[in-house]
Parts: sequence; C-alpha cells; structure tokens
Amino acid sequence: MFLRRFYCGCLSAAIEPQTVVPFGYNFGMVREQSPNLTAPVYTPGLLVVLAFACGIAADRFCSFSWFGYLAALVAAVILSTVLKVNAAKRGDFANDRDIGWMVGVIMLGFATVGALRHHVYWNWFPEDEIGFLASFEPMPVALKTTLVSEPRQIAAMPEGSGSFSSSEDKRCRALVRCDEIRDGGRWAQTSGVAWLRMPVTEPALNAGDQIEVFGTMVRIAGPSNPGQYDFSRHYRRQRIIASLHCFNEQSITLLKPGGHRFISDLRTRLDRLAWQYLPPEQASLTSAILLGNREQVDVDRRENFFKTGTVHLLAISGLHVGILAGVMYVLFKTGWLGRTKCLLLTIAFVVFYAWLVEFRPPVIRASIFIVLFCLARLSGRTGQAFNILALAAMMVLMLNPTDLFSLGAQLSFLAVAAITFGKDWIFASDTDPLEQVVLATRAGWQKWWMSIKRGFRAAFVVSALVWLISIPLVAFHFHVLSPIGLIVNPVVMLPISLALYSGLAIFVFGDLLPWLTRVAVVIGTASLAALEGVVGVAGSFSGGHFWTSGPHLWAVITFYVGWVVLGLCPTTRVSTRSLCVIGVCWLLLGWVLPRHAEHWFDHGNRSP
Repeated sequence: MFLRRFYCGCLSAAIEPQTVVPFGYNFGMVREQSPNLTAPVYTPGLLVVLAFACGIAADRFCSFSWFGYLAALVAAVILSTVLKVNAAKRGDFANDRDIGWMVGVIMLGFATVGALRHHVYWNWFPEDEIGFLASFEPMPVALKTTLVSEPRQIAAMPEGSGSFSSSEDKRCRALVRCDEIRDGGRWAQTSGVAWLRMPVTEPALNAGDQIEVFGTMVRIAGPSNPGQYDFSRHYRRQRIIASLHCFNEQSITLLKPGGHRFISDLRTRLDRLAWQYLPPEQASLTSAILLGNREQVDVDRRENFFKTGTVHLLAISGLHVGILAGVMYVLFKTGWLGRTKCLLLTIAFVVFYAWLVEFRPPVIRASIFIVLFCLARLSGRTGQAFNILALAAMMVLMLNPTDLFSLGAQLSFLAVAAITFGKDWIFASDTDPLEQVVLATRAGWQKWWMSIKRGFRAAFVVSALVWLISIPLVAFHFHVLSPIGLIVNPVVMLPISLALYSGLAIFVFGDLLPWLTRVAVVIGTASLAALEGVVGVAGSFSGGHFWTSGPHLWAVITFYVGWVVLGLCPTTRVSTRSLCVIGVCWLLLGWVLPRHAEHWFDHGNRSP
C-alpha cells in the first residue's frame, strides 16, 4: 500500500505542486502532523535524495565508466516507460506489484544520475588543466591569471613557528583562474583554478583583476603519514589540483583591472570599516564572522575556538546567515511593508549576502534552505521542514556532489535535521496548553522573565541535540571531544548575535550616521570581548575537552544509519529513555570496547 501512495504522491506533486504528498509507513518517511491538515504529511523527497546520494557514494568507492552510467539511465527510462504502458493497457495501474517495480526503477534512475554527476565532476578536467602541468616538487612558472576571489590577508604566525610568514612579511591568498602559461618564448593556453599565496601588494588587487605571476607551482600532494588529513582530496572537491606561490611584490604585475568591481570594492570597503572603527582584535573577528576573512584570525585564537567546539563561529556558517536573515525580516516587518514584500526582501538580502561573501559553500547551503523556506511561505504553505531539507540537499548535491563527503555539509544538514526531530523537546513549553493558560495570568514582568527562561531552555536543548548528533563525526575526523561546548554554545549565542548586528550596522551606516556607528562600535567591542572571554575561559578548563582516537568508520556509519531509521520511521519510534539506552550501548560496543580491544591487542603483540 505504501508503494501506491508513494508513486501517486510523486505524480501528484509533479502535476500540482500544492498537493499534499503522501509517502508511506515503512521506509524513509517522515510523518509531520500539521495543525492545518487532517491527514499526515509525508516527504518522498527524502527517498529521492537517499537514492541520489547512494549513486554518488557508489561512484566514489566503485567507480565505473560514464558510458555504463549513461546506459543504465537509458535502460531505467525505457523500463519505466514499458511498465507504465503495460499497466495502462491492463487497466490496473494502481496494482501494488506494478507500483513496486516503478518505484524501484525510479530510484535506480536517480541513483544513476547521482553516480554520473559525481563521475563527471570528479574525473572530467580539460586537457589543458593547469594541475596536470604541475609536479609534486616546486617548479618555476610564469602565468597570466584572473583573480576569482578577493585576496585575503593571512594572520602572521607566532615567532619561532618555523613559518616563512611573520609580522614583517604580510601575505595573503586568493583563488585565481589560470588563462595562459609561458612555454619557452610563447604563451600557451591553459585553464583551471588554483590557490595563489602572495605578498600584500600596493595598490591592492581585487577580484576580476588580470595579473601576471612569476613564482613556483606545485601539485597538491596527499597525506605523507597514515591518518594525516588528505588535502589533495579536500581541494579536489573544489576542482583545485595545484597551488601557486610568489615571494615578492615585484613578481606580480597588474595587466588589466577587473571590469565589474562593485562587489569587490564593497568587500574591501567593509573590511576597512571594521579595521577603522574597531580595535585590531575585534576587527579581525568581525571581518571573519561577517565577511569570511577567517585567515585574519591568528592560530592561537582559532585553537581556543576549536577546543571549545565553537570553531564554526569563526567562519560564515548557516548560523550567521540565519541570524542575519532573521533580523532583516524583523526589520522589514516593523515598517509598512506587507508579509509578501518582507519575504521577497529577505530572499533578496540572502542572495546579495551570498554574493558579497563570494558564494562560500556554507553560505550557499544556508541560503538555499532559507530561500526555499521563504518561497514555501509565499506560496501559502507552511513549508514542511523535511520537504525543504530534502530539496535543499538535492540542489546542493547537484551543484557539488562531493559535498556528500564534506564534513561541513554533513554537519549542516545533521544539525537542521536534529533540530527538526527535536522540535517537540525544544518548544515543549510553547505548545503546552496548560503553560499558556498559566502564562496568561501572570504580570508583565513575569511574562518577560518566563519568555527569557524559555529562550535559554530552547538554546540549551538545541545545543545538546546538535552536540550529540555530531559527536561521532567530530571525533572521527578531529579526534577531539568538547563537552564544554554544551554550555559554551548557548551562552555565546547572545554575544555572537549582538556582534553580527553591530557589525552589520557599522557596515551599513559607516560615516553616514556617526552617532549610530559609535553606538554600534561600543556594542560590537563589548560583545566580541565577551565572546572571546567566554571561549578563553572555557578553553583553559582542563576537563572541557579531551583528545580521543575516535570510533571506527563502521561504528560511525552504524550510528547514523540507526539514527535515520529510528527518526524517519514512525513505526520504530521509541521513548527517550530507550534512545538513551541505545546510545549508551552504541558508545560501549561501537567505540569504547573496540578501541580498548585494539589497544590491548597491539600492546600484547608488541615485541620487547
């Protein structure tokens, strides 16, 4: 029966987008009870995304030829057409057997599309790709390139670190598109993008400028030791194979300024405003959290954020975009604008902000989700969270299929899914009728105080849900556990929000309204000082974090597969106490005992 509802729901969604899409009870379903509907709402998009992701994973670990994927896709289309025609001739199109075959063929088609998309993205490069000309040893090179991103200054390394970068040797890096390479006495055509590390130049360069570079080129190498981070795979996800280095300002020649410099000039102006009005420590943080210039924050300060589980605050993430989009919506709504115009202006702000910060992957993911949510509101629908989440994931994977293996993308969608699953815990007091009756009888200051307490409670519940769901991934990749993050993340929500608001006010008003800028500077300085103070104290706490070998890959996969089954299947929903018991069992059987057994085995076999 669930197959019939699923397939008919897909057809109805394709014909009429406003139709409530039924799904089923046994696999991959989410049952959301909406107050405006008498029947449950189902999300077949989750199964589609799952099939697409399985195809991407299949190509990653068992790569086949693109021709085989294309043949499988054509076969799936032909087979689905034949099944549909045969069912129509018999007049029993709703037969469970036919629906089952149709669903299987459709899922096979989506999986094949995912595998083909990943194969093309990961393997197909132009023949004149600059990375193919590079070797693993530095080689001298002369290139004509175009700046794709704004050059961002790198924070000076501490003295004695062994790095060539110091306070006297200020350097920056930028993403460049390679146009030509000098081959003897002639310039040959080339293509591809690469990271360029260069000294800070005067006059400053901007995105879109065409420059000539004399320096060294090296192919990004894989890990040299077992367990070391694989930078070659990391940069290949961005289709970057090589990196460029030049060591003095005379090695760079500006050939032609960029034609479209509005966004570039705006980014430069906003960064200079931050450094003009704020102390250097706060200016670097403001530039990092609003413009994404994380390179300006020195290593020691970043280490504190890393140890306390708040490193996401230093980079533009979905949290930042959500906070800014929320305050912009509130500002638009306080005027004479209607709901439709407020939503459209919020969409415009989110798109413009993504453009301003150079369409960084975290911002793209958050922007897609927010735009889809606003569009659902504009269409008159409440916007079912998992429908939007599935569509956003599909769009993200279509843009870059390797995001399936990106830790940032995984944690982003896991956090949204965890918050959606735990909405009954987060907003328990808001949905309790008895609590609402009691609140209505209280005085004004009591209502205000109770609303603050509800806000703090919701913040701590959200922090706990996100922390718990991210433990296996963070421990597996970074080998660190930060229990202090359970307390720190909710506490820093207020200062980070005030810092974002004040920084936005400085950027918008600048020299236009000096009195408002001074107020924003005071608020921003105090909030950023409070943020770093909380993170510094938490980082110095001895029991706040500890290093761990992390679980095995099979344990991580088991954890998330089990979480998906328990969370998505209504028939397998269990109580909170049972979930805690299951979590403790996984911790012991999937992490602690295997690691201890491995340690004992290695210690017993160690030769004297």
